[in-house]
Amino acid sequence: MSMFSGTVSNFAHSATKAAVSSTKTSPSLLMQFKGNNPSLPWLYDQEIIKKRDLIMGTHQMALKSWWKAQLESLYLTDRSTNQIIIRPRINTKFITHFFKDLYAFIELELLTGSGSIQEIFQRVGEINGIRHRDMFFLWSARDRFSVQIGAINQKFLNAPLLMANNPFLSAVESIKPFSKFDSIDLSLQLQQAIPNTFSDTNSIYTQGITKIPLFLTGSLKLQYRPKTVFDVAAFGTVFYFQSLPNNVANVSILYGNTPAEGDISEFKYQYIGYYVGVEPVIRLFPTMKMRFKFHYIRNLKVEDDARAHGLMFGVYGHFDLTENLRLTPSFEFFINQPDSSVAYYNSERYGHNDRKGAAAELTLNLYDKNIEMGLRYMNSNSVRTQATIQEQDYISF
Repeated sequence: MSMFSGTVSNFAHSATKAAVSSTKTSPSLLMQFKGNNPSLPWLYDQEIIKKRDLIMGTHQMALKSWWKAQLESLYLTDRSTNQIIIRPRINTKFITHFFKDLYAFIELELLTGSGSIQEIFQRVGEINGIRHRDMFFLWSARDRFSVQIGAINQKFLNAPLLMANNPFLSAVESIKPFSKFDSIDLSLQLQQAIPNTFSDTNSIYTQGITKIPLFLTGSLKLQYRPKTVFDVAAFGTVFYFQSLPNNVANVSILYGNTPAEGDISEFKYQYIGYYVGVEPVIRLFPTMKMRFKFHYIRNLKVEDDARAHGLMFGVYGHFDLTENLRLTPSFEFFINQPDSSVAYYNSERYGHNDRKGAAAELTLNLYDKNIEMGLRYMNSNSVRTQATIQEQDYISF
């Protein structure tokens, strides 16, 4: 599979308050909200929670908002089809502060698409119209304990071989056992979620009563930031799926999972395992740094080593050409064997399951204009030889 993608994005920021104050938002904080921190999702960064007084004001009702406009073109080709689609997107994020430790987070997206649309673009949530990307309440206590309840985007897991960036109805509890060391940030996150599914009572794959699916995770995350040229982030996540419906199994099998013997509406394996990652950063010069990514996934319910693993390695450069201009090239290699994870839920950017390949991307940020432009190309093929998984080129720009 080869994928080429390019994007042009424009960001804006606004704020309304119930009371007048001199609260000021720092540029570095705004950059995090704009998504320029590649390793940390914008609203799960604990540094943002620490600075909530800076964002919201101390004891006043407030509303903050950010928006992003994006134009994306995608081109996909394999041996049997050529697909092209143009997708304008508008994202807007809102944060409101009810009282000292309670917040509401909402991210909405207006997505439209035109062109020849193949099913890869119609998977979980990829439809025309307005959809929510995040919508939940957050309660925090002295930056040591927090609870989030609502429709929570799974990007906080930072595990694309396991889970794409889609919201699930869930609860997430976060604990920071200590905060005495400025250079070390350790946290534990637990999640109880109902993963998105689709249901068709007339489908031949719907059998009996559909049970409520369940997705549980537990993550231990460590960030080490000494006052040197080297930083590192590491994490480990255990995951558990239960009661996934027949229709999810059927689509997942098309995306690379293995069916049960004689029944393409049932998974052959359960999906219980772990996902680990290490992401070091080296600052070579004040205007140049390199980030490396190593991710690994293992399904403990699959005994066949040729089917149970996934691996990703990436190299990302960050070059500040001027004060307001950053160039970010990157290269990624990945392999995701057929039954490492549920193919219906993991990222289409890496071809779901039974895929191996490489991707290259180039991003240009114009900070003074609040503009980001990107170009991505991916080529991937089947780990095994099967008719449903073909070599593909995927281009996005």
